[in-house]
Amino acid sequence: MSLLQVLCHRIGGQVGLQQPQSFRVCVRVLRTSAKKPPPKPKWLASPPTFCAVRALIAANSAVFVTWCYADFVRDENLQYLLTWNFTFGTLDFLRGNFWSFLLCNISQRDVLHFAVNMFVLHQFGLPLARIVGQAGFLRLYLLAGAFSSLSHVVYEVGVVPRLVDSGRRPSEVRMLGASGVVLSCMTVLTALQPRAPVALFGIVEMPLIVAMTGMFFLNVYLGSSAENAHGIAAEGHLGGIVFGLLYYMVAVRRGKLPPPTWK
Repeated sequence: MSLLQVLCHRIGGQVGLQQPQSFRVCVRVLRTSAKKPPPKPKWLASPPTFCAVRALIAANSAVFVTWCYADFVRDENLQYLLTWNFTFGTLDFLRGNFWSFLLCNISQRDVLHFAVNMFVLHQFGLPLARIVGQAGFLRLYLLAGAFSSLSHVVYEVGVVPRLVDSGRRPSEVRMLGASGVVLSCMTVLTALQPRAPVALFGIVEMPLIVAMTGMFFLNVYLGSSAENAHGIAAEGHLGGIVFGLLYYMVAVRRGKLPPPTWK
């Protein structure tokens, strides 16, 4: 008789079981008492079959590469095609190209603009997609992009004519980029975890709410400049921040997102 059988026989004798039954009980106890391996951290967990953030980054990358090719070979026809479809202006609705209202939010032409937007989208989009779901993140991206484009229209039509020396700003300024959507994602995460640490430029660490507050007032300052020498669509950025707050308030009221955590 093996040592395991002897131990199982003694266990069975103590609880009033026969030897075969005690053997089965012992094996069951050994199996259930075995320590389970610790779960993998979220950042090591396998990604879902469909990852909305990576799909959107791929779409942005495809448009960016097309812009680079068109500028490199100086293909005016391709440049016109990209400008018509992947940038948005206030008169596009009258011209009939409604799709640019959304497609401009997956379009970057400048290398730095593209790199910063995609880096922040990856860093803040992945955790947000785990919270709202992949389909929910796609809806958030589309709605935030539409709100950002609408903010550009409101700014060009209602604000620019009231600014001092507004004649220096072209009446038809076209916008592009995912910055408004990225700021919406950052705003939702800020509302969830206001004191979460974030490293500005990878150097200065501060609470997320401090960084977003500074970002808000910086864009207010840039948007108040009629000259627009900076070439930044600050109104689209502000629209993204406002939409992020509205999205969070509606989601909390419907019970889809928890209230802020200040720990």
